[in-house]
Amino acid sequence: MLGLYRKDELRNQYDPWGEAWPDAIMKAVVLLSSDRGHNLSVAEAADEVGLSRSHFSTLFKRTVGESFIDFQSSIKLHKAEHMLADTLMSVNEISDQLSMVDAGYFSKWFKRCTGLTPSQYRSVRHRDSTTDEKRGLQRHDQQQAQAE
Repeated sequence: MLGLYRKDELRNQYDPWGEAWPDAIMKAVVLLSSDRGHNLSVAEAADEVGLSRSHFSTLFKRTVGESFIDFQSSIKLHKAEHMLADTLMSVNEISDQLSMVDAGYFSKWFKRCTGLTPSQYRSVRHRDSTTDEKRGLQRHDQQQAQAE
């Protein structure tokens, strides 16, 4: 049952038009979202889903709207952003989790993708979440004042 939920969650996240994806592409997206997906080559993914590399690449791009490599990078970036914002993991640990060469490469890649270094991103996200918490408390205090 959890597997079906995960597939639906991925479809909702990556397929805003709600069109049915071919099973091979859905399997590849699930694979990319797993921990194994960080280092997967196009040829390995194609082999895993039972298609030739060229057919898989064409079908993937037509279905998803971007190349396998671009999609893989997007998922990796999303995971990196989540780890930076929601964990206390070091840049080194995040780099290892994402199977990057090293922390220096990860930092350069992250900055190229987001315009911020991992430290800057973490700082901005922390500041934004603190501001959101303060706003939430202010709204709560205002509602209580109005109720009295």
